[in-house]
Amino acid sequence: MSIASTFIPVKQKECGPMAASDFHKDFDNRILINMEQTVLDEQNIQAAQNRYAMFDLFANLYRKEPDQALLAALRDDKFRSALENAGMNLDEKFFTQEISELADELAVDFAQLFLVPGSLKSPHESVQIKNGSGILRGPETTKVKRYYENIGFKIRDDTAMEADHISIELEFLVHLAQIETESLLNNQPEKANDAQKYQLDFLNNHLGLWVYDFLELIKNQSQTVFYSELSSLASDFISEQQLQLSEITQQKSNDN
Repeated sequence: MSIASTFIPVKQKECGPMAASDFHKDFDNRILINMEQTVLDEQNIQAAQNRYAMFDLFANLYRKEPDQALLAALRDDKFRSALENAGMNLDEKFFTQEISELADELAVDFAQLFLVPGSLKSPHESVQIKNGSGILRGPETTKVKRYYENIGFKIRDDTAMEADHISIELEFLVHLAQIETESLLNNQPEKANDAQKYQLDFLNNHLGLWVYDFLELIKNQSQTVFYSELSSLASDFISEQQLQLSEITQQKSNDN
């Protein structure tokens, strides 16, 4: 008996009316599941890319005052629309004022908010965190630096700011969101999961412990609409991501 003849009865049985119906039903279900998974994957990639872009924007804007080139980009119609959709409502003056004057005005506000010696608005975890040391370069700074090192994040050599400066902590989240995005695009779900967990852990145990009160302080004491609105947007976005990442990691934990 040939191998072919051995499988003929099985094939005939599977191709009966009920088997064919079951096959098509199973096939349709698999197609539906694949489509749903594709949509979910695309949503996850989009969410990771969004985190990357927004954390990067905030890191840049809290690192130093915006120069004319950055302001020109922010005043572009596409960027303006994106900021408005995100909830940042800048006054018309921001878009119509002479750009050199606007840059000077924001530079003054930035200096008063972040650079004045002895300011209570020092943008550092070691200074701002409740029940902390309250001093610049305190033990909190060392803990943050060690956290970076454990993940493999290296602060650039030309960076004058401390490891727990708000812009550096945001830059660290940019680093993790980039890993998350690239891992999702390269079909490396476990690596993406790790990046999500580290983002959440860092928000829960570092940035999220002090940034909301700090941004509220900046919002109330800023002399420009720009920094007031920026602080509101940053606070809302970081809070949303903290909640979203918590839900994602909890769901994956339940699935396992």
